[in-house]
Amino acid sequence: MNHDTSSPIIRIQNADLGYRTDEIPALSSINLNIYPGDQVAIIGPNGAGKTTLLKTIVGLIMPLKGEVNVHGSQHGALKDCVSYIPQKETIDWNYPITVRDVVMMGRYGKIPFCKAPAAKDRQAVDQALKRMGIEALADRKIRDCSGGQQQRVFLARSLAQEPHILLMDEPFNGVDLATQAVILENLKEFKTRQVTTLVATHDLSLVYDHFEKVLLLDRSVIAFGLRAEVLTDDNLQKAFGKKTVIF
Repeated sequence: MNHDTSSPIIRIQNADLGYRTDEIPALSSINLNIYPGDQVAIIGPNGAGKTTLLKTIVGLIMPLKGEVNVHGSQHGALKDCVSYIPQKETIDWNYPITVRDVVMMGRYGKIPFCKAPAAKDRQAVDQALKRMGIEALADRKIRDCSGGQQQRVFLARSLAQEPHILLMDEPFNGVDLATQAVILENLKEFKTRQVTTLVATHDLSLVYDHFEKVLLLDRSVIAFGLRAEVLTDDNLQKAFGKKTVIF
């Protein structure tokens, strides 16, 4: 996957983000340029606007003001190039669908209308299941999987989709250490493919150990850049309101 790394793959200009039913925006005066291959940890207190930012980039929420461009196109125009893994708590796990079916959803944007999946689609799904170590779960209902297994399933779906941009909202919540390690290892794989990755998380120690770039939010951008420049006592106190210790 080759992109012009000199131009932002995600450009947000003078934007207010949030729901039109809210009295005030969840995020105000946002200006961001994110480049191909960037891996960015998004941190901030509860209600800082992390989920709102991800939903806006993927096209689920329209910006209240300003511009949100992905690959140079207006907001939501290129949804298939963006893979979004929401928080597990927001998903209806009772839907009667198998693990293989969920992973195949990642191929839908590449399958012609009214056509069945081709051999290359089935192969992509099999490879994604294998990479995530969940081949044995292929025919299991997603609702019968553990929290860690469910997170692996959704990451397998993203692998099968072959996106240019991967958005993950709190992927490390409620998963075991083995699944956490698998997620981190696959983030490295996405990096080699020059996939741009944004990961919202509360785990500051994990951010410190595994991410080069950090976006610190609290209803606006507190700081964005290299980890050492963002994770300062002053910036963290602005966001969290008290001294924050990173172990």
